[in-house]
Amino acid sequence: AAQYAVSGRSKCKACKQSIEKGKLRIGTRVVIHDHSSLQWKCWPCWKVPRNLQTLEDIEGFQALEQADRDGIRQRVSQLKRDPLRTTTPQAAFARKSAGDLKV
Repeated sequence: AAQYAVSGRSKCKACKQSIEKGKLRIGTRVVIHDHSSLQWKCWPCWKVPRNLQTLEDIEGFQALEQADRDGIRQRVSQLKRDPLRTTTPQAAFARKSAGDLKV
């Protein structure tokens, strides 16, 4: 999901900083004990998830301002151009470890 912060009380899951009211935030849906919620990230911390198929998969994308939609499109297109780019330190470790394996 993508939206502008409503109150300024949400915190970025990555950098732990408050996301100011009116600033773009992007949420990833998580399910914990049959309860669904969004974990928000501020724009600088957001990484494109590898399972993102289309921009229409981002709830609220069409409601964003044009400049923010363009920014998201740019990040998504960068991922498509560089498919080996890692989105998390864990992914980088997994890829490095898999390369170290001898079969």
